[in-house]
Amino acid sequence: MEPVTLETDRLLLRAFTAADVDAVYEACQDEDIQFYTPVPVPYRRADAEQLVGEKLPAQWASDKDYTLGAFRKDTGGLVGSYCWAALDVHRVEWWAMVGNTGSRAVAEKLGFTVEGTLRNRSIANDGRPHDWWVGGLLSP
Repeated sequence: MEPVTLETDRLLLRAFTAADVDAVYEACQDEDIQFYTPVPVPYRRADAEQLVGEKLPAQWASDKDYTLGAFRKDTGGLVGSYCWAALDVHRVEWWAMVGNTGSRAVAEKLGFTVEGTLRNRSIANDGRPHDWWVGGLLSP
């Protein structure tokens, strides 16, 4: 699938481009991002270059995952990333490691219903298994 762009009043949701490498690199220096998301630690610029230049475009091309970056319309600043299993579907899922209350609050504000907890879903960067919340947003 070709990348798409979605807009809200305040956000631009679009595929990442080479121009976003610095923003991705900077965001992934945050300790919470390194703990709560499956990114390499330490997160190097080369990791951002590989993600933005190779991994994400390959996922779009193979119809495996459609990752959209959320950028502020007024400043262009990166504020998040949303992954979609498909763009024209009846359901979108949100996942976050248990304890990532900021992500959960945003998801719930956007209308996601937290549906459960997946026990020991993944091994985090601390080398231990962690539970994850899963939520869904259904089309009207």
